[in-house]
Amino acid sequence: MNMREGSIGKAEITNILAISLVCIGIFTFDSNSLYKEGNLAYIALPVSLLFAILLSFFVWWSNKKSNQAGLLEMIASCFGESVAAIYKAVLAISLAGTAVAPIVRFMKMMYRYVYRTDYYSIAFCALIGIIVLAMLGFECIGRTSNALSAVLLVTLAVLLIAPAQSYEFYRLYPLVKKDAAFVWPQMGEAFMGFVSLLLLPLCIPNSVHGLNNLRKPIVIAGSVSLVLVFATLFCISLVFPSSLLSEQWVPLFRMNTLFEAEGFFERTEKLMMFILMVGCILTCAYAVFGSSRLTSAVLAQKDIRPCIAAMSFLVITVACFFCINTDKINTYGNIITIMRLCLAGAITLPALAAAIIALIRHKKDRRTLNCQN
Repeated sequence: MNMREGSIGKAEITNILAISLVCIGIFTFDSNSLYKEGNLAYIALPVSLLFAILLSFFVWWSNKKSNQAGLLEMIASCFGESVAAIYKAVLAISLAGTAVAPIVRFMKMMYRYVYRTDYYSIAFCALIGIIVLAMLGFECIGRTSNALSAVLLVTLAVLLIAPAQSYEFYRLYPLVKKDAAFVWPQMGEAFMGFVSLLLLPLCIPNSVHGLNNLRKPIVIAGSVSLVLVFATLFCISLVFPSSLLSEQWVPLFRMNTLFEAEGFFERTEKLMMFILMVGCILTCAYAVFGSSRLTSAVLAQKDIRPCIAAMSFLVITVACFFCINTDKINTYGNIITIMRLCLAGAITLPALAAAIIALIRHKKDRRTLNCQN
C-alpha cells in the first residue's frame, strides 16, 4: 500500500491550511464580477471564509463529541457506506476544481508579467512542480509549507505596506451601487474552495495524528487567513475605486505600480510575485493530493501515484483550456458558477447534516446511559 500519506504535525497542517486559504481568498476571484456593482469584496469574501471556518470547526467538534474517527466515518454511520462513498467522490471533484483556480492565476501571471510564451510551456513547468510535491506525499507538502509560510507572510506585508501613501478611505465606497445580489455567486464559489480545503484533513485524520490535532490548526489557520484575506482586500480597496478594480485582472499586483520609482521595492516586485506564485503551486499540490487520496479510496486503489499523475494532468489540461479560451469561459461563466455552487452545497449539506445527527445521537446515548445508572 502506497498512499503517500505519512503523518504531519500541527505546525504543518496549520501552514498548509493558512497558505491555501489565503491564496484562494486573494487570487481566485473574478474582479469584473466582484467589483462591477460596488466595493463589497473586503466584506463578502472574509464572511464566506468565516462561514467555512465555523462549519469545519462544528464538524470537527461533532466528530469529537460522537467519538467518530473522521468525517467520512461520521457520514457512513449516519447515512450508510454508499452515501459516504458518494461524498468522497464529490469532495474529490470539488478539490480538483479548487486546484484549477490558483493554477490558472499562476499561468496567467507568468504569461503577463514574466514570460510571454505559449500557455503549454508554462503549464508544463507548473505540472512538474505539482506532480513532484504531490508524489512526495503529504509530509513533503507540509514541510514545504513550513518553509514557505514566513516568507509568504513577509511578502504579503511588504505588498500591502509599501503603497500606504496612496491609501484613501473614500475609495471604500460605494459598497453597493444598485443590488447586492451580484456578490452572492462570488461568495458561493469562494466558499466551495475554502470549505473543501478545510474539510479534507477531517477526511484523512490518520495523516494528522487523529482528530485531536486538528482543533488548533483549524482555529489558528482560520484566524490568520481570515485576517490576511480581509487586510489584503481592504488595502486593495483603499488604493483603487471599484470602477477601476472591475477592469483589473489581479489587483494585488497592480499595487506595485505605486512603489517609489527606482526604489528598493520596485526592484524586488518580480521576486515577491514569484514567491506568491509558489504559494499558488503549493495550494494546487495540496488540493491535487487530497483529490487523489479520496479518488483512490473510492476506486479501492492501494497506490495513490497513478491517481496523482492523472489528476495533475487533468487539472493542468482544464487550466490550459481556461487560459486559452477566455472568451468562451466568459460566455458560459454562469454555467460554471452554478456548477461550483452545486458542489459547495453537495459537500456542505451532508457534512452539516451528519454533524447534527451525530450530536443528537450522542445526547440520546448519554441520556439513556444516565437513566440506566
